[in-house]
Amino acid sequence: MGCLAILLAVAALVATYGTGLFVFAIVTAVVTVWTVGIFSNYRDDPEGAPNYVAIVSMGSFGAAIVLLIAGVVVRSSGGVEKIDWDEAKDHVGDTKMVCGPVVSVREDGGDTFINIGLDYPDPGRFTIVVWNQTGLMSQGSGTACIEGEIKTYRGSSQITTTDWEDVKTQSD
Repeated sequence: MGCLAILLAVAALVATYGTGLFVFAIVTAVVTVWTVGIFSNYRDDPEGAPNYVAIVSMGSFGAAIVLLIAGVVVRSSGGVEKIDWDEAKDHVGDTKMVCGPVVSVREDGGDTFINIGLDYPDPGRFTIVVWNQTGLMSQGSGTACIEGEIKTYRGSSQITTTDWEDVKTQSD
């Protein structure tokens, strides 16, 4: 039962944080299985059984905590690559942080479109789309960044969001 918990924790972390933790997760799982194997001879000993259960439970719990902490550290240490706006077209489908100079801001139908690098309608531009929010950014210069999955719309790369807090801006 403890091994199953570890394997599920490993699978969840690898799925969430990518294969960077894969080797660490496998090593942790192997150590846990090895620990269970060493103490498995206590299963048939009535006096040792409580110790066996405690050791396996603590080992599984400890390994799960280590994996969780490692996942949080990897995620907070900049797990998403930062790229320039003109590289976004080469990373469609990837999750990246895209940054670049704001060249125009347009509002239409309750949505905000922030054009980066080149202005609309140039298909080489990168656009940050903030759905259902307006009046959030004035026209002007500066740099904007957003993290998310890069998609294309009518030949231009973009990242969309519904939360203005996802857009990081800096005045030049």
